[in-house]
Amino acid sequence: MSENQQKRRSQGAAGPRDRPRRRRLIDEAETASEAVVAAVATATDAEKDALPPLGDHLDTDALDRLVEAETQSPAAGLVFTRTEDIPTDVEVSFEYADYDVTVSDNYVLLE
Repeated sequence: MSENQQKRRSQGAAGPRDRPRRRRLIDEAETASEAVVAAVATATDAEKDALPPLGDHLDTDALDRLVEAETQSPAAGLVFTRTEDIPTDVEVSFEYADYDVTVSDNYVLLE
């Protein structure tokens, strides 16, 4: 859990990040960075091109290469709000568009 997540939970204050966790499985036809942008666009009901460039926040090529090396789920592209653990070999966390984002080899998790 990031320091920001810990602060928000300990303060108990309502804010833009106090929303359900959303998990979106990565489709085999998309890159991890595309999946992040798609997940945030869906969660915020915004157009993908209205979001800030993901490349301003991290090296998207490195993220894509890291996740590309792993097998993706056959249910890719679906959105889940359940928070059970899905086994993963890779996890990368960062902040983007007012979300704490975790990308694994199977899914994008927004908190």
